Amino acid sequence: MTAAFWNEEPAVQQELEQVLGIIRSHMNDASPYIRGSLLEMLASRGKLLRPAMVLISGRLGPDAGSGAVLRHAAVIEMLHIASLVHDDIIDASEMRRGIPTLHSRIGVRKAVIAGDYMLSRAMALLSGDGDGASRQDISHALCRLCDSEIAQDSEEWDFSISRTHYLRRIAGKTASLFALSGYAGAWSAHAEPDMQALMHRIGYLMGMTFQIKDDMLDITGSQADLGKPVGKDLREGIATLPVICALELDRSGALHRRLSGRKRLSGSDVNRILKIVREDGGLDQARKIAETYQERTISLIESIPDRETCMLMMRMIERLNDRIS
Repeated sequence: MTAAFWNEEPAVQQELEQVLGIIRSHMNDASPYIRGSLLEMLASRGKLLRPAMVLISGRLGPDAGSGAVLRHAAVIEMLHIASLVHDDIIDASEMRRGIPTLHSRIGVRKAVIAGDYMLSRAMALLSGDGDGASRQDISHALCRLCDSEIAQDSEEWDFSISRTHYLRRIAGKTASLFALSGYAGAWSAHAEPDMQALMHRIGYLMGMTFQIKDDMLDITGSQADLGKPVGKDLREGIATLPVICALELDRSGALHRRLSGRKRLSGSDVNRILKIVREDGGLDQARKIAETYQERTISLIESIPDRETCMLMMRMIERLNDRIS
């Protein structure tokens, strides 16, 4: 079964089932040592936004629904899953989406091998693709993702980073894969170059909006909804936009003093800081920035000449808003 997020879009859901079937077939070829772990990774998928973006943008070319479009959707989801496995290991996260992470169930060694295998199979899926342009773009996006993760890790407990620096980091960490998803679908369906560029831009803006709102949700949500403790980023020393904005507004210096030089925060410290971020304008500033990105996303979606695709994209944005607004 595909993610419930797509229940109201049976055409997309059907194609996503095909994409999952492609991924599953490659996992079934794996050694029995990791096969079960790989299938567990696939079973714990989220909303499948990135492969869906490939499928939707693939509707803008003459080869919509082709094997190439489905294959690119599978590749991008495999890259995403592998990156999550590695992220969870690096962050020592015990839970994701309310269920135990892979490494917490099977051990770090086996999880690393499973993530690496998923990554290698994704690359193998691209071996027959045309002139190789998509391979170069996928490789570039993967490098950006890794660079951004390295930057985030190296900046733990550094709350002096600027808003611009944060935006650059999430552009590599999140928006680059969304942008690639939009581009890859249009490219593999042989859409016109201007449509490829348009979907790349839409994906980028959507990814920026998604990550900022996800960071906001880490402050405003509940553990039951998030499947992880509220304020997880703060507990790990990661500066997100609401906190950065709150620090910009901190004329008294009270928030700076609470965060300066810290390498650990108690539960009560986290709660007090989250209260400040919520009440003193940091969250509102982050929301305004997210809304700006979303308005630009919607404006570009409205320029998609195919009205059915345009409306499908708009419905996807609305459902995302229901979760992360």
